[in-house]
This record gives sequence, structure tokens and C-alpha cells, in this order.
Amino acid sequence: MNVTKFLLTLSIMATVFGSNTVHASKIDENAFGNSIARKVVVESLEVPVFKDGRIEGIEKPENLSKIQKEKLLKVLNFSDAEILSFPDSFVNTLLKEGGVKVELTKKDVRRVYTDLKGVDHEYTPDTEEEIKLIKIQDQALIQQKLTDEGAGPVVTPYGYYLEGSFFGNGVLTKVGQDEHSFIYKYRTTFDWSSKPVNCYTDVIAQSWQSHTTSVRTDTDYRRQNGSELFSHAGNFSVDRSNIYGTKADVDIVNSPGHHWGYIEDTVSIPMNENYQVGQFASGYGHSYAPKGIGGVSISIKIVGIDFGGLGSDKWSWKNTFKIGQTYLDS
Repeated sequence: MNVTKFLLTLSIMATVFGSNTVHASKIDENAFGNSIARKVVVESLEVPVFKDGRIEGIEKPENLSKIQKEKLLKVLNFSDAEILSFPDSFVNTLLKEGGVKVELTKKDVRRVYTDLKGVDHEYTPDTEEEIKLIKIQDQALIQQKLTDEGAGPVVTPYGYYLEGSFFGNGVLTKVGQDEHSFIYKYRTTFDWSSKPVNCYTDVIAQSWQSHTTSVRTDTDYRRQNGSELFSHAGNFSVDRSNIYGTKADVDIVNSPGHHWGYIEDTVSIPMNENYQVGQFASGYGHSYAPKGIGGVSISIKIVGIDFGGLGSDKWSWKNTFKIGQTYLDS
């Protein structure tokens, strides 16, 4: 489906809102399975729900109460644990665009540390302590090289303080369909519970099947330190040159707090793939060294992620789902 037709479809699906109110879509209710099946009321807010479980977007979700937002996310099929993990900015995004969450199966999860000699060390319960020692040795070598270059003590020794834990995940929502295609939002998220030991340029990417087409890429990056909230949405450098995936450099902020963000592709999948297995791969790389000494790079293949670089942690996994289906079909 071409971009013009996709944008026209989304335009037709758009609604005219009052303050925090949503109205039935103006599209033909019998076209393409987009008929309104029911309406749910969340504390006086009436929300139409399509036959496949999608809800219509809400114009000003930031004006809703926390309880209203949580109840609406449950209508979208998000779990309590997921809702608790999402920053409020992402909650507002989900509610504004509408749709429905599609369950993903996460598989082929892998984490690797590549040392300064180019040797990959895969994380297991048995190797974690050994990898920590290798990181400490590598950080000492990195600092020595920087000192020799006159850069001074710019690297925090690994283990000097407890590094925040990292969690990466896939989030999938179905946001529309027409006579030709299903419309989804593919998201790969990153979540640092607190600032990493050293902050340089990280990488993030996602890739998909040959029948899938991305028509738009968006990113976001938020940081919360205590009660203070910060946006670092401009810290991405996005590369859409590969038709099978999107990647980006992420300038991780060297500041305390909980760091959370994502890369998102709005994609179309041909209607004739209905009931087939859908897949997209996700990857994230974190560098413990500046470029020139270490660093991390990422490349894309069909439903796959490859990494390069030294002195870096690399996470990868695959997300699978049933194309065209939602929780109402399970």
C-alpha cells in the first residue's frame, strides 16, 4: 500500500473530538471490519470500540485522571504490570492514537558483551561474574588510552557504583485496517532503571518481514529523576535507508534518573497475510567506551539484527504474533 493511500486511510479514521470526548468514526461502519461493536464508559467518558477490540483515539488524554487512563489502557488490553511500567507520556501517546494491544511472544533472547579484543561473551547465570571482571579490565584499558591521549579521568571504573538494570521489550498495537492492509505500530523499547556507568552513543533497531512496509518512524526518550521529568526526544539520529528495518543512534544523557525510550515504526502488512505468523526483531547496544576506542554499531537484515563494535553490551530478541488477530480472536 502506498503512503498516500495509508495517510488517506488514517485521515478517514480520524475523529472530531470535544474536550476528552470521542465520537463514532465517519468511515463506513461496514467497511473493512471497522464497524463499531460497542461503547465503553469510563467515568462519564464514552469510547467506541471496534469489532476487533480497537478503541478510537482520545484528543486530550493528558487531561484525564490517572484512574481513567489506567482503565482505558485495560480496554486496550494492557496488563497492570505493563501500565505500571509506562511513563505518563507514553500512556498519553497510546490513548491519543487508539488501537488495541496485540500479544507478543518474545523469543531468541540474547545478551552478549564484546570485549576490547573483539571476543563475544554470552551472558548466562554461570558467566555473569566472569563478564563483570572482563568489563573491569576493559574499563582500565580504556581509561589508560584516554589518559595517554590527554583526555583525563573521563571513564567511571566499572563496578564503581551499581549500574542501573536494563530491560528491552517489544510493544505492538494494531491501529487500523483497510481493504488492502493491516496497520500496526511496531515499538522496541529501552529501559534503564538508573543511569548506566558510562554514557556514550548507544544504538537501537528493529527489523521485519519482507511483506511489511514502514511508512513512518518516530522515537521518544524520557528521563525521570525524583519528581523531575525531562524529555530527550531529540537525542536520536534515525536511519531509514533499509526497507527491512529502522535503526538509530541514541545519545544517552549522562545524568541520573530512570531512562526510558523507544523506536517506533508504523507499518502496513498485506491483508492476504491474515492468520499468518508475524515477526519483528529488536536490538539494543550500549557502549562502555567512546568511539575510536570502542563503541557499538548495528545493522539490519530481514527479521534480524547484527552488531559490531568493542567494549559494548548487546541485547537482541524476536517478537512474534498472529497477523490480523487480537485478543478477541484468541
